[in-house]
Amino acid sequence: MLHKTRGIVFRTIRYSDTSIIVHIFTELFGLRSYLVNGVHAKRAKVKASAFQPLALVEMNVTNREKSHMHRISDLLPAHPWNTIPYDIAKSSVLLFLNEVLYKAIREEEPHEALFEFISHSLQILDLSTESPANFHLVFLAQLAGLLGFSPHGTWSADTPVFNLTEGVFQGHEPSHAHFMSAEVSLAFAQVLGANFENAHSLPITTFRRRELLRKIIEYYQLHIATVKEIKSHVVLEEVLG
Repeated sequence: MLHKTRGIVFRTIRYSDTSIIVHIFTELFGLRSYLVNGVHAKRAKVKASAFQPLALVEMNVTNREKSHMHRISDLLPAHPWNTIPYDIAKSSVLLFLNEVLYKAIREEEPHEALFEFISHSLQILDLSTESPANFHLVFLAQLAGLLGFSPHGTWSADTPVFNLTEGVFQGHEPSHAHFMSAEVSLAFAQVLGANFENAHSLPITTFRRRELLRKIIEYYQLHIATVKEIKSHVVLEEVLG
């Protein structure tokens, strides 16, 4: 039975000379794996180029509950990128987010709010005319809530330290090493209070942005077992300065 669903491409793996396996986060079914044959053929119905990282697509698919592999009958782009492929900063942000999302999301059940957040956020990134330098920070801060480990409390002179293991702003440094300094905690609080529309105006220096990003990655690693080593943030830091 065919089902029509929107999807977000997470990862593509070459399966043979003519076939690929694509991991797609779908609106109807959560994360699914699809075997797509003949994508490199000249007359391919669905070409390999359709499965770029975090591409937003509309598909007709088969879904067999007891199967680990499904099929795509046809596929169309839901929102072709206007600027991301031609903007090195945006494309670097996209590739970084792709790595985090692929490692963080393993849900084989539908999660409408999570799907809508990712889809809507990526369209904002594509259409924005502002610098994307802080976009990924706001994205990760908001994503944490949807994944079940939302930061709690607020930054103040009395609670200037963010405890990464507890996910809360507190008044003193914990006995372990998993926390943000007062300066990084303040920057994190500013990110938590921002949205995508005003992220570019946050008063965060390049040095502080790098510190904060590494601590947010650590925060994810502490709360999601599948988020281990993240590599693409190094390239992102170089591109954003």
